[in-house]
Amino acid sequence: MGVNGIYGLSGSGMDIESMVKVGMMSKQNEYDKMAQKFTKNEWMKANYIELNNKITTFNASTLSQYKMSNTMNAKGAESSSEAVKVSASSTADLMSHQVDVEKLSSNAYLVGTNGMKRYGILTKQKDGTADQTSIKLADVLFSSLKVESNGIVSGRVSGVHMTADARSDPTWSQTGNSNYDQRGIVNDNEPVGLVNGRNWYRYERYEQYEQYVQWKNDSDGTISTTEPGDTTGWIKNVKAALESTDNPDEWMRTAKAELVAGVDDSSKWHLVKSTTKPSDSDAENWTTIKSTSETSGESWRKITYSTKIINGVAQSSPPNDENWNPAYEDKHWQFSNGIKIDDVAFEFTIGDGTTKVDADGKVIKNEVTISYKYSDLLGDEETEGKTFNDLVADINKQSNGLNIKASYDSVHDRFSFVNTKSGEDNGIEINFGTDPTNQDSTRSALVARNFFNNMGLLQSKNGLLYNGDNEEPENTSNTILFDLKNAAGDGINSFMGENGIMRVDGITYDDVVDNKLTINGITYTAVKTTGTLTEIKDPATGKVTSRTFDPTEPAATIAVTQDADAIIDKVKSFITDYNKLLADLYAKYDEKPNSDYKPLTQSQKDQMKEEQITKWEEKAKAGMLYHDQTLGKIIMNMRNAVAEKVEGIDSKYDSIFGLGISTTGLKGQLVLDEDKLKKALAEDPDAVYNVFAKLDSQNLDDSAKSGVAQRLGDIFVSANKAIKDRAGSTSDITEDSDLNNLLRNLQTKMSNFKKLMSSFENALYKKYDAMESTLAKLGAQLNYIMGGQS
Repeated sequence: MGVNGIYGLSGSGMDIESMVKVGMMSKQNEYDKMAQKFTKNEWMKANYIELNNKITTFNASTLSQYKMSNTMNAKGAESSSEAVKVSASSTADLMSHQVDVEKLSSNAYLVGTNGMKRYGILTKQKDGTADQTSIKLADVLFSSLKVESNGIVSGRVSGVHMTADARSDPTWSQTGNSNYDQRGIVNDNEPVGLVNGRNWYRYERYEQYEQYVQWKNDSDGTISTTEPGDTTGWIKNVKAALESTDNPDEWMRTAKAELVAGVDDSSKWHLVKSTTKPSDSDAENWTTIKSTSETSGESWRKITYSTKIINGVAQSSPPNDENWNPAYEDKHWQFSNGIKIDDVAFEFTIGDGTTKVDADGKVIKNEVTISYKYSDLLGDEETEGKTFNDLVADINKQSNGLNIKASYDSVHDRFSFVNTKSGEDNGIEINFGTDPTNQDSTRSALVARNFFNNMGLLQSKNGLLYNGDNEEPENTSNTILFDLKNAAGDGINSFMGENGIMRVDGITYDDVVDNKLTINGITYTAVKTTGTLTEIKDPATGKVTSRTFDPTEPAATIAVTQDADAIIDKVKSFITDYNKLLADLYAKYDEKPNSDYKPLTQSQKDQMKEEQITKWEEKAKAGMLYHDQTLGKIIMNMRNAVAEKVEGIDSKYDSIFGLGISTTGLKGQLVLDEDKLKKALAEDPDAVYNVFAKLDSQNLDDSAKSGVAQRLGDIFVSANKAIKDRAGSTSDITEDSDLNNLLRNLQTKMSNFKKLMSSFENALYKKYDAMESTLAKLGAQLNYIMGGQS
């Protein structure tokens, strides 16, 4: 529109807008031709990229399998015995082998055998159902665990494992005021010190069972507390003291002798009765009870405590009296004295026996430390304390990078640990990290060691159970005891897997891992032993000094043969894949363009529906690569690659034609005569591999000595480069290529031409503005003249 924007006021009748549009028509046509050329080249670029992607995918995934010896020269193997399974790669020689399995490899495997040792701890169910055995670590590790004021924790360790084994049996001693302080834990005669306030106690309680006995004359009702000389006519009545109708809670109200400071548990005290009034000096420890119908006069009861200190010498032996019986035993570790809620309560390190390189390049053990604070165990209002399941999950975290899997069987209440890799270099190593100079480390280590002892673990090796020390199977009651500090001084409790032993063609291999052994392209998998192996070990080092193998069944015979069926299937598969790709390329190469359909201009699109535009462009895009030189060269090279013979093969089967493959039609489709291929394989087992997959390693640039699949791979790599040079590798036109350069130039021309069109349009408006102005002046003058004459 012109400067004024309003036309026709002069009465000239000029349609300026139409006149400008007509004047711009030639320029618009010129611009539309450039835009159509740009669009057509964009479509061509897209066709090249599609072609490049198809070739790249074929070369990387489909063709790669035909370059492999395992597929084009497949071998099969059979075993005469179920003791050995076998598989063969293409490198295996076609022959037979003899195999004995002397020993199976084993994983490091610790399994609970009798269930977790427990101490009556139950968890109340919220739904009101019966209480369940607790799996909370706080309940199982401790009893009476609680948080005092100011975040101080007190409690005691449950069920400390104490046996005659010197690795874990404590040394007991008696100190003043009847306080029993365990000064250390004997471990190979090396004490591991504990600190004051964290003492060990062992209690044994004995109860005296007393009876009331009375004799009643059946005729006159006379009562006697002594047995009559002649019991004829007398009836004997017996009533146990603990059957008294008195409230049992009242029996415990009297003062207790302070044998153990801080222990206020009435279940550890027992009752002694007397029908004789105690002396005034001792009366404070006695209480009077009412007379009963069974006795005359008053009775008195006294709560006392009988203790046996275990240190090899009986400090206070129980009475040698048939009326006394041991009724209670408790072992615990009492602690308090400043332990805080955020202190470590439970800690150990578990590793798989291997090493790794850390961020600083240092070789370190492949292990992880599991550590829980008291707050972790107790939880809070929003979070439940740690459970067995949490412990298992923390060990099994993938980020730990361990080959160890921990499990908890809630049905049988058993833990197990297994290294998923077998062999003597893979194991389970548990370290409690005891530092005698660190009281907190010692405390948490004792708690963890105690927990593992109570799991009742045994080591399982190929179905037999061992206690970790003996090489002979053990009774399941003799479970593994864990060390705080072993003879080596490192505190590592190590349970390693074992290598298997196989004898192949008379040669013994004692490094079998995961029961697999690979020799010269053959993988032997041991399933069971074929005899009995006797190993003699050096008692000092534990190393095997000699072996004797007594076979109980014949050695397995392994026969390696060619898998002709698998090779033929691969050849068929290659022909199918090759023919499909070649047909797709020919379809693009032979597709003619439709000259009646050119890219639509914007003005044409504005007058069409979306569906009409789509159908139009489908026809307009046809034939973008018709007789394209780059595509034609790829097709020609593919056909030559499969047709030419492979140089350097000392066999008459040196081309696909010798293998029964021929071409049909003008477009090079391959067909197979399967009988000829079978005959070729029978005469030359390497024929298919040589023709298809052979690679001339001496001269990689000489394709004449390479197999068909190798040649095609080289052709496609070259094609990728040629297409990239022609059209780039992506839709982005900034990349350097022939079409991208052309598109960028067109883009620049179109942009400049747009500016020229805008200037030309403005010039037309100015021109017609001037004409309108002149006509207006002329009209005014004419009106003036005509008016003057009238």
